[in-house]
Amino acid sequence: MSAVKMGLTIEEAAECTGIGRNTMRKLVEWGKLPVLKVGRKTIIR
Repeated sequence: MSAVKMGLTIEEAAECTGIGRNTMRKLVEWGKLPVLKVGRKTIIR
């Protein structure tokens, strides 16, 4: 049985899309991406 990922960290999402980490953080800050905060970690759904 394989685990299904429900979201990506900012770093993983930046690597998959080719967008820089800082730009990805700005998109999260501006509310353009749906996120889930788990402690200090931000998960992009």
